[in-house]
Amino acid sequence: MVGRISSSKLVGSPAPAGAATTGPLANTSPESARAPLAIRFLHPPALAGRSQVLNRRVVIGRDPACDLVLEDETISRRHAEANHAGSAYAIADLKSRNGLSCNGVRTELGQIGPGSVVRLGDCVAVIYAHVPGDPGFSEVAPDLLGSHALRQVVELSRRAARSLATVLIFGETGSGKELIARLIHQTSARSGPFVPVNCGALPQNLVEAELFGHERGAFTGADQARPGLLRKASGGTLFLDEIAELPLTAQAKLLRVLEAREVLPIGRSEPVPVELRVVCATHGDLPALVSAGLFRADLYARLEGITLTLPPLRERKEDIPELFLRFVERYRPGSRPALSASFVEGLCCHDWPRNVRQLRQLAERLSTLLTEKTLWRKRDLRAALPELATLPPAAAGEPPGAHARARKPDRHAIEEALRMANGNVTLAAQRLNLSKQTLYTLIKQLGLDLAKLRDSNAPPREPADD
Repeated sequence: MVGRISSSKLVGSPAPAGAATTGPLANTSPESARAPLAIRFLHPPALAGRSQVLNRRVVIGRDPACDLVLEDETISRRHAEANHAGSAYAIADLKSRNGLSCNGVRTELGQIGPGSVVRLGDCVAVIYAHVPGDPGFSEVAPDLLGSHALRQVVELSRRAARSLATVLIFGETGSGKELIARLIHQTSARSGPFVPVNCGALPQNLVEAELFGHERGAFTGADQARPGLLRKASGGTLFLDEIAELPLTAQAKLLRVLEAREVLPIGRSEPVPVELRVVCATHGDLPALVSAGLFRADLYARLEGITLTLPPLRERKEDIPELFLRFVERYRPGSRPALSASFVEGLCCHDWPRNVRQLRQLAERLSTLLTEKTLWRKRDLRAALPELATLPPAAAGEPPGAHARARKPDRHAIEEALRMANGNVTLAAQRLNLSKQTLYTLIKQLGLDLAKLRDSNAPPREPADD
């Protein structure tokens, strides 16, 4: 049993919570803020979708008497127990045969929170905030796949589309800001075009001419009049991506467009009326840029009529494996590969700094390289994603590399690990966070007899992955 658990003994660190949202519409609802934690299994496929709310002591195992029964050969009869530890949650290994990992770290006792990745034997799960009635992973809008976190943003986007207010979308690179902007445009049923503009890609000396247009002869090289992107989007939606990259002079003119609904092309004395919906997006911290004088405060106040925040991929880990496989199917139609437990664990433990775009690129890369393979293992993931850490992440409060510098286990710990692994040195080394060679050296130094630590009635289980 977990019982009373000291926080100083807990291993593992939950993922950071999502950023708060400002403006009339917020991404986080009171229901989700108060939601209890739940565990959802993502692997193997036979167990995918199995979940259990962790609002009480929950015992997980193969025994029918367990609170969460998992019919998998790598799960012990009573494998692990989740429980409250004061205001925190923890999960403990109940001396299982194939062990417990939290966020890629083999442990006997781990702290868990939203986004924590848990592995029991070959069963991989994610801890998430439970929302009653959430149908789980699905296509929540065209080209937008996910569960509650994304579904919530989509619902707010559709509500925003029914108004004429300017929408400001915050989100990291590759999180799908343009897809949300397109959804707003399509839902609003505007008859004009959707015009996407990357403000950071506009030539600095031609920003105003590109956006607001110009008359013939307005400047050197202006051999003909051009309406500009704002007038091109008239009757539709103008999507200004990376709005923080817009120069201050252009920001002043954009504010005039938003307030007066008219644009003044370069070289023209009279403004031209324009009717359009403006959606802006940024991955930057606009309030900080306003404080630094790099972004106009009056424009920011005008833009934040309705503010949406897209969650980064690392904050919706329960979506990652299925989202990855959906991308694979685009590049390998009709040929979905099987993923090993370590592959799925690696996918979920990675931070994905470039978000969904990076996950899609990985799916394309592996689909191209592994055309003949039907089972993808973690070694394949590491080869295609070099930045994936080869060592498990440090536990909560530990600096990087802490595991490599950890004190060597004593004789009792080594004997117990070997006994639980039925004498299998590879599995015991994983349990102790040691290399196999290091464990062999310690076994020799301590004079341990592997044969005596093996159960003759139960052959050792070889690891399912590298």
